[in-house]
Amino acid sequence: VLDIGCGWGGMALTLAREFGARVTGITLSEEQLAAARARAAQEGLSEQVNFELVDYRAMNRQFDRIVSVGMFEHVGVPNYETFFRTVRSCLKPDGVALLQLRQKVPYATTALASFTSYAICFTLGFPLITAGTVRFWIYSQAGVSPAKIASLTIIAGVTYWLGMALILGISLLFRAAMISQLDHLELQLNILIGVGAIGALIVYLIWVSVEHRWTRIQGFKLELPGFKLTLAQIVLSVIDLCAAAGVLYALLPEPRGIDFFTFAAVYVFACALGIASYAPGGIGVFEATMLKFLPVPSQEGLLASLLLFRIIYYLIPFILAFALLGANEGGRRWSDLREAMRRASAANADKDAE
Repeated sequence: VLDIGCGWGGMALTLAREFGARVTGITLSEEQLAAARARAAQEGLSEQVNFELVDYRAMNRQFDRIVSVGMFEHVGVPNYETFFRTVRSCLKPDGVALLQLRQKVPYATTALASFTSYAICFTLGFPLITAGTVRFWIYSQAGVSPAKIASLTIIAGVTYWLGMALILGISLLFRAAMISQLDHLELQLNILIGVGAIGALIVYLIWVSVEHRWTRIQGFKLELPGFKLTLAQIVLSVIDLCAAAGVLYALLPEPRGIDFFTFAAVYVFACALGIASYAPGGIGVFEATMLKFLPVPSQEGLLASLLLFRIIYYLIPFILAFALLGANEGGRRWSDLREAMRRASAANADKDAE
């Protein structure tokens, strides 16, 4: 057995002690090497387990089994091909390799994917397509599988709708009279809609609190977040929506004939109609809804506020998102070029040595 990235020798020693395997453990840490050899000597397994200070790329022997625990995430995406080619060359024809993929995506990658995907899908619309494409482009470079990227995209969309449902439900319950003056529906009907929205949220929270939280969407099996994470989703979505509504509320012409709580409900309703219309960024639908329902002294002033809001909350983030994506891609291409140059230089050095 070959143990790539053997660490302190725990896996290798267990395989030797419990299963009688002959193990070769390799590491790049002199400290880990000394500790692993000391443990092998203490357990009387030095003849059965051999620890070496070797880079996995330098291995040229074949083994029946290859294991690697907690090491693959340090290989780096540019070196995946080299890693798997090395593992394949070190395996006997009937050999088996087992890798533990403790996948951790850096915060910078997550932040980039989150900001750019939201900024682009808010402006262009079609979030499952636009946001999914951006997330796939970024997360695939970090080794995240397409299935997990699809799950993340769907869950992010669910998060947004959960927040909208909560804001609408609470507003329809506590501002039913004022909203009735805007949507011209009966007071009791608005209250009933609000109760229905809150009730649906409660049912959803109960559902995701059970042990198995699986659902299928067009044949795709999706695991939903649990109770605590769902609550966090709702809180973050409400903060996001209220922040956006706050920007537009601050831009409204004076005097404002509506309080922020009621305005937030109108804003969320306009966003929902914009998404349902499939218009890019809900453009036209969002503005028409706000113009119809908001009691303002000047329709021209409201239209100017909506235009300025589009620039602040849509256009500027959209441009910035493309700039960040371009910088990210440029940095990645430069890293690939440097790696190619390093390999070419190493190959030339080997030829000169021969």
